[in-house]
Amino acid sequence: MDTLDISKLNVSLESHLVEKLKPLSDLLPPALAEELKPYVPDATKDVIPYSTLLAISQWSRTTEGKKKLSKRTPLDSSDYMMVSLLAGTTTSPERNYGSYVPPPEPEELAARQKRERQEITAILNGLLSIFGVGFATWWAGDKLHWKNHWRVLLALASALIVAVAESGLFIIWRSRQSSSGTRIKSRSKAPGARHKKDDNDGNEVGDSKIDSIVHSSEQMKSPTSNLRQRRL
Repeated sequence: MDTLDISKLNVSLESHLVEKLKPLSDLLPPALAEELKPYVPDATKDVIPYSTLLAISQWSRTTEGKKKLSKRTPLDSSDYMMVSLLAGTTTSPERNYGSYVPPPEPEELAARQKRERQEITAILNGLLSIFGVGFATWWAGDKLHWKNHWRVLLALASALIVAVAESGLFIIWRSRQSSSGTRIKSRSKAPGARHKKDDNDGNEVGDSKIDSIVHSSEQMKSPTSNLRQRRL
C-alpha cells in the first residue's frame, strides 16, 4: 500500500492563518523562521507546505516553544496545534482530484451479478453446443465410413454454423437484456410521478367539492337576502 508523501502536500494560506503565523517570525528557530519567511508576513503565495505547518506545530509543543509563546500574552501553544492551524483551510487546492463516483445500489449490484451469471451460462451452453455438434458430425461420418478429411471438413462446417447461430442468439439476448434493464429503471422512477399526479388530482377534486359546497350554500342563503331587501 502506498504511503502518503507529506512533503508534496500543500495547504491553502488563508488570512486567519497568516495572522496566526505573523507573530512567530522572531520566535521560531532560524532554520524554521527562514522556511516560513516566503509565506509570512507578505503572504504573496496562496499555499504553504504542510510540512512547514507540521514543524511549527511540533516546535510549539516543545519546552522552548512553550516558554517563548508564554512570553507573548495573546499567544498560546494550543493555538498552534495542527487542528487549529488547519481549521478553515483546504488541502492541496492546486490539485485536480477526480469526481466522486458513488457505489452502485444493492439492487443494481445484485441485478448485475445475476446478469453476469446468465451470460457465463449462455456462453458455456454455446460452447457445449458447438463442440457437441462437431463431435456428433465426426461420429456420424465415422459410422458412414467417410474419409478422415471429409469428416473433418463436415465437422468444422457444422461447428461453424452452430457457432454463428449461437453468436447471433447471444447478441439478441444481450440487446433484450439491456432494453429490459432500461425499462426497469424507468419504471422504478415512475411511481413517484404517479403519486404526485394522484395527489394533484385529489387536491383538484377536493377543491372542486369545496367550491360546489360553497356555491350551494350561497344559493341557499340568497332567498333570505331577497326577502330582507323586500322588507326594507
